[in-house]
Amino acid sequence: LFYKNKFISILPYIALTIFILAYTAFFSVLSIDKHNRLNSLAFDLGINDQAIWQFSRFSEPFNTVRGIHILGDHFALINVIISPIYWFTDDVRVLLIFQTLVFSVAAIPIYLIGKHYFENKWIPLVFSLAYLLFPALHYVNLEDYHPESFIPLFLLFAFYFIIKKKKWPYLIFFFLALSTKEEVALTTFLMGFYVYLKFNKKLGIFTSLFSLLWILLV
Repeated sequence: LFYKNKFISILPYIALTIFILAYTAFFSVLSIDKHNRLNSLAFDLGINDQAIWQFSRFSEPFNTVRGIHILGDHFALINVIISPIYWFTDDVRVLLIFQTLVFSVAAIPIYLIGKHYFENKWIPLVFSLAYLLFPALHYVNLEDYHPESFIPLFLLFAFYFIIKKKKWPYLIFFFLALSTKEEVALTTFLMGFYVYLKFNKKLGIFTSLFSLLWILLV
């Protein structure tokens, strides 16, 4: 009876894992197939592929598509962070698979947020599944690779940790969100108001002021 109850208690997590793996497998195949059929573009896959390769080799990230320094196009520091992927392989298909995984894993913070508010293990699965079935997500997933693909994962985890009142994990994902693209600072600027009103006044002020400073400097 103990083992039966234990198995039932982890069933929602098993279901969530299946959802994530199924999404990752399905859209990885579609993304690679699209690339193999010569339907990927220099904008934006080529730009980011070249940038990540150059970051991984510690060379100057000058982009030959745009003819400018890559950070002069978009200030996407996330490409620097993930560049070690290309130490093991420089096949852009790996980048497409990785992006798909990042999109799918964002279902985890959605589940955790739902679990926090509903205090139930099954109901949050509805929201995670709705996210994974969202057509707009599929469209973006199949439009080559973009640094913005990390935004849902980072912002959702930031939101989860702030509602759990965990300051440092919140700040880590806040900074990671800023590393994706310059305009995400507009979102985090407004997020600071929410943090100020609902959870922590000092942290809310810091979030908004740092976001404003970030977008102005970048």
